[in-house]
Amino acid sequence: GIISIAVFPDKQTMVLSGPGVFNARLTLAKKDTRPDGSDEWNITNSQVFTKVNDFADTNKTHGIIDPYISPDGRHLFFVISGNIFAAHWNKEEGLFDNIVKLDGLDTELKKRYGQSNPWTEGPTSTVIDGEHLLIFHQASFWGGRIWGCKIEDFN
Repeated sequence: GIISIAVFPDKQTMVLSGPGVFNARLTLAKKDTRPDGSDEWNITNSQVFTKVNDFADTNKTHGIIDPYISPDGRHLFFVISGNIFAAHWNKEEGLFDNIVKLDGLDTELKKRYGQSNPWTEGPTSTVIDGEHLLIFHQASFWGGRIWGCKIEDFN
């Protein structure tokens, strides 16, 4: 089954993470309006996440979980094996690429919580006022913590 979702700013498109935690990959779903006026979400064969899914497959990682689309729709944040990654929208190719591990975030968390190795369970927490990303993570002996930063710091 699907383990996590994120809705694009257009409210017509979703990214789905699944099936299962260890094999989860990203899939696109689009909202269609039926003749009776009700809405229906349909999974598409879009190649939007091809490079992200290939990255996970190539690196033999745990699944991709907790996708989050930035409010401008240009950045995709996601978690693999407890680490946060970002991918940027490539308008010319029509997909997310330029995948980077957000090492600065891990470094900051380790500074704050000592030698513990935080396992990130976000960045799905929330965005406040379109500019602050709140991230939930678990540190080995500190329990769960919430950490926040400005989205522009990721650019």
